[in-house]
Amino acid sequence: MNKISLFEISKEQLELINMIEESTDLDGEVDEITEAALQINKEQYIEKAVDYIAVIEHQEAKIERAKLAEKQIKAYKDRAQRVVDNLKRNLQSAVVIFGPTEAGFHKLSLRKSEELIIENSEKIPGEYLDKKVVITPDKMKIKKAIKAGEEIEGVYINVKQNLQIK
Repeated sequence: MNKISLFEISKEQLELINMIEESTDLDGEVDEITEAALQINKEQYIEKAVDYIAVIEHQEAKIERAKLAEKQIKAYKDRAQRVVDNLKRNLQSAVVIFGPTEAGFHKLSLRKSEELIIENSEKIPGEYLDKKVVITPDKMKIKKAIKAGEEIEGVYINVKQNLQIK
């Protein structure tokens, strides 16, 4: 079977349309040769569309498997992190009780660190606050207003055609 891309089929379709426009008689009838060529082209298009859909579905299934694997990896990683945290906490408790020591090639001890705890950020004076203001358009509200007939400068609704495969 001759391999042909969907693009090539579309290009042939346009050529056939031009051929039909040139070969139709005054009554709008298409000759048999043009009709046969058009039918073959449509069959190729349908075959290619089926192939494309199969590839799309295969890729979507791979994406879903990857999403599931990501969830499983995250759960595995979280579980492993909890084990590490518990073991470190237990080891730290032992160092508190028994003091610094050497264990194999490792030295166990405690070091001092500081952590700032903010119990109520509302009581902090303004000079110690970072102010961040984020302003974003309310897209749903704007879309509703435009559909109701309002004109909003710099905004419009773009109507698209999306492929639907059922």
